Amino acid sequence: MSSEIFPLISLIKCLYNASSYMNPLRVSDTCYEVYKERYGEDLENKGNSYTTNPKLITLVEELGLEECSCGYYTTLAIQLVPEALKDYIEVIFDKGIKIVSINYDKAFANILHKEKSAYENFEYNNSQQLLYIYREYYRIAHIKEKMDHVMTQTGDKVYDTKIFTIKE
Repeated sequence: MSSEIFPLISLIKCLYNASSYMNPLRVSDTCYEVYKERYGEDLENKGNSYTTNPKLITLVEELGLEECSCGYYTTLAIQLVPEALKDYIEVIFDKGIKIVSINYDKAFANILHKEKSAYENFEYNNSQQLLYIYREYYRIAHIKEKMDHVMTQTGDKVYDTKIFTIKE
């Protein structure tokens, strides 16, 4: 396929609570205060299980995962995810550990839902609609294939939190 359909997969970092408990993502008071001081804003998470906030992730990398972890029930970890599918991120248990996963089924279903709505509102002609569905479907399938390949090549070490810790 051409590079127009399959451009490079842009990856972003995702911060999450990798502890075996179902607690939401929380950071230590130290991390919270440094964030507030550095960026002049409150850190908002609203009980989410992960974040892709680049400011917070940079701060966590600078201070360290252990310094930013909040108590016994929080073990922060960072994992790479495809930016194009960040709306489909889920934190799940896999092979006894908590990881960040992409809900590909939901991504595929969303394409069909959008196109069904567009079709009902006469926003596309049939050939435009089919081309869009084709491109979006195969783009997601391409990302899934490549990410699955990365996981098998790393022997699931991609989930090792030490891999993504930046030491200066």
